[in-house]
Order: sequence, then C-alpha cells, then structure tokens
Amino acid sequence: AREQGKLGLPQIFSALQVKTSLKTAILDSGASYSLFRDNSRFIFTSITRIPLSLADGRSIVETEIGTAVISASDGSPIHLCKFLVIPSVTTPLIALSPFLKRHCSLIGMGDSVKLINKDGNPLLEGSLKDKVVSINLKGSSISKINTLINPTPIHKALGHPSLKYARKMRPDIDFSSVKCEVCLISKSHCLPFQGEFPNPESLLQVIHLDLCGPITPMSKGGNRSVLQIIDGYSRFRFTYLLSRKLVMDNGGEFTSNEFKRVFEVSSIQNTLTAPHTPQQNPFAERANRSRLERARCLLLDSKLPHHWWGESISTATYLLNPTPVASHHFQTPFELLFGKKPKMPNLHPFGCLVYININKCNISSKLTPRSNKGLFLGYLEGHKKFKVFNFDTGKYQVTHDCMFLDDCPGYPHFLDKASPASISPFYLESDLLCKVWI
Repeated sequence: AREQGKLGLPQIFSALQVKTSLKTAILDSGASYSLFRDNSRFIFTSITRIPLSLADGRSIVETEIGTAVISASDGSPIHLCKFLVIPSVTTPLIALSPFLKRHCSLIGMGDSVKLINKDGNPLLEGSLKDKVVSINLKGSSISKINTLINPTPIHKALGHPSLKYARKMRPDIDFSSVKCEVCLISKSHCLPFQGEFPNPESLLQVIHLDLCGPITPMSKGGNRSVLQIIDGYSRFRFTYLLSRKLVMDNGGEFTSNEFKRVFEVSSIQNTLTAPHTPQQNPFAERANRSRLERARCLLLDSKLPHHWWGESISTATYLLNPTPVASHHFQTPFELLFGKKPKMPNLHPFGCLVYININKCNISSKLTPRSNKGLFLGYLEGHKKFKVFNFDTGKYQVTHDCMFLDDCPGYPHFLDKASPASISPFYLESDLLCKVWI
C-alpha cells in the first residue's frame, strides 16, 4: 500500500509468486498501510474515506480502518495501528516502517528471519523465500488483552453508562466485570411509566422542553434551575442553567401569552401535560432521568458537594449526546443531528486531579513549580478545552494545557488547599450548551 499512485491515489499491489496461508503475513518495507481481509483481529475499527487504487484496476473510497492485534513470539499482544480492511487482498500485509520507527531491527540467518525490539528480544519470526519475508501470525489474544485493561476508569470517564451502552461506545473493552456501586446508588428507580407519545419522523419535528427547579442547594454559579431542550427524533440535548425562572402573566413558563403568540406566528402546535403528571410524557421523563442519573453518578463518584451540580449536569449532557440510543439502532444523537459520527477523544473522570501548566509570564524563578493542582469539572469547545478549578489561585479557568491523574480524586486535595470562603463564583456553567464532537 503506497501513499500516492499515478493518479494521486494510494495504491495496493499484490504480485506474489509464492504460496502463502492466512496464518502468515508479508512484511513489507514499502507499505504505508497494513492490510487484512477482514476485521476478525481488530479491537477497534471505524469507517474511513481513503481513496485506494487496487491492483486489478478497481478503486474503492470507503473502507474500515482500525487497530489489529497479533501475538509476539513470547505470546504478548502487539497492537498494530493504521490497518485497512481490503476483502480482495489474498495475503495479509504488515508495514515494516512502524516497527523501524520504534527502533526495531530485522535480522536474517539463512532462511530464518526475526524482527527484534531495541532490547534484542524477538517480536516476530518468519522466513525468507523468493525475496519475500513471511512472518507467522499467532492468535489475536484479544480476550487476554481485555483482561489486562481495567474497565472501571473507562466506565467512569464515559459518565457511568449502562453495560449495554458502554459496549456500544467502546467495543474493544470488556465491561462485564464492572460492579459500580455509584451506579447502584444513583440509578435506583421505579418501574417504567406506561405512557404514549407520538414518535417524530424527522429531525426537529417534535421539541421537548422541560424546566427543572428550583434546585437546592444553589450551584456555584448562582443557578437554581435547569432548562433542557431535546430533539424528539435524534434525542440530542441542549442544557441551559438558569439563575431564576421567568413567569409571565401569572401563568406557567410555557403557557404565557407571549409564548402563545410565538406558536401562532410559527405555526407550532403546543402540547401540554397535566401538572405533576410526568406519566403523560414518558419520553421527557426518561430523558430527565438519564441526565440526572449521570449527574448524580458524577457527583457521587467524585465526592464533590452537591453545590457542584451545575458542572455535573453540563458534563452529563455532553456525554449523553455521543452515547448510542436504542431507538435508532444504536446510532448517537450527534450522528443523527449532524450526519457524521462523533470522534471519541480521550475522556477523563469528572472531578479527577489535574495539573495545570503555569504560564511563563507568571513564573518568577527558575526553581518555581511549573504547574498547579486543580479539579477537573468538564469540557468546553468540543473537548478541545477543559473546565478546571485551580487550587493555588482559588479561581476557575478554561484551559487545554493540563495533565490528568484519572485514578486520583481531586476533591481531597481541594480541601487541603482552599477553604469554601476563598472560592470565587463560577460563571462558566452555562457555557456547555451544545458542544460538537468533531
């Protein structure tokens, strides 16, 4: 597989005159991508649009790319990145260049070939025949790899999803061993409501509005209520934190004359439910339950006080939008609304300890520490920046320049550093309204 062919497309050539089996692979020094016929050895795949020109003259635009696993000579797993799935490939092809970049060496003794690491330990073994290096492929050991990965921190970083949804979000991780006490405490509920509501057939056909509050205690940012707006088709959520409710004409928030005039001008049908009867709208009730369950899990797991509920609700909304929904064959609300899959960057447990880089202009001496401890409180700008509380300055800030200790809760360090009276109000809670996973 080469980067650019005659027509400007990556090309794949197969011109072998030796017999090979599916238990061997060709080690290619000129390949840009590694190739397999199927994804049976893959632990993570996604769809990519890399235009490829095949040896038989055909071109393909869309294929699977991911991380494959083979076993080293000692049985340990080797993760191979940038693997493409090409069904027409007769023999697996493994690019040599990634190994060379990691200071590995290829040595030969007669017809025997070994790929060794920088310490001289053999990684792969094979043979040289007709100027072609073939290596032996062992079992993928995927089950062994999964048992070596602790799924609990990943479960926490994803916002405590259920087992079914966690498997959809990270199919490469085995979550069956997760026994989360936080979920058991935060998600206990009664039987489902028996209600009916018409199913929308397109995006934004039905919009659900729900105003929750006043919530006690008041949040750090001075907010007491939460307005949730949900697209009934995609289930995409928008969350707004409010310092107070606005009631007009002595009526409800959604029944004022001003609201009615907006509906009439826009030809919008307004459907109301009876007070204190959530059973009439089970969809909104279930959406609220999902959001509040996630927020309770985040607060309980982080051991943060309840007045940090604003940050936990905003983070819960952020994590729910890229979570698959069963009603649309486990597509995500983000994908349904924007027409593309969300990228799943590295996530971090809510409330974990962070080390925030100190700007050079604030460093007074070459011996001064280069980072401050802080508390991770959520995401901003499509996960490109993070919302943190700086223990040393006693202030909240938005930054991308920080390091995370995912297994270390930040609140105990916060208690050691600052008293509640020294904490300045936080006015960034409502910034996390609609964050795009791109």
